[in-house]
Amino acid sequence: PLSLPLPQVVLCEDGDVRVDASSAPACLSLTRIPLSFSFALLQDELLADPTSEEEELASAVLTVALDDTGRVCATHKAGGAPLSHAQCEQCIDLALQGSAKLLSALHIAAPSTRNI
Repeated sequence: PLSLPLPQVVLCEDGDVRVDASSAPACLSLTRIPLSFSFALLQDELLADPTSEEEELASAVLTVALDDTGRVCATHKAGGAPLSHAQCEQCIDLALQGSAKLLSALHIAAPSTRNI
């Protein structure tokens, strides 16, 4: 598995969260590779990977998270217009297509990710 070093943090009295540079990082072991894809609904058309400006203009934004096996791990839609079941399925299908391309590129760039 891959490990992701995460800095230790402390909650300060003023409510701020700060990195504790004196502590060794904690390692998070990854057994799956998470992949996240965002979609925006603009004038009844789905747009993949919208910019922040496009998200502001969109009537709805949906994020779909998949793991490297293609399993949906999470979805997130905060407010905005409702999406139909068919639109949600289309976003998941597009995310699955994108994940295959992204994983292929990731495995070329970082061969160690093949062993997860």
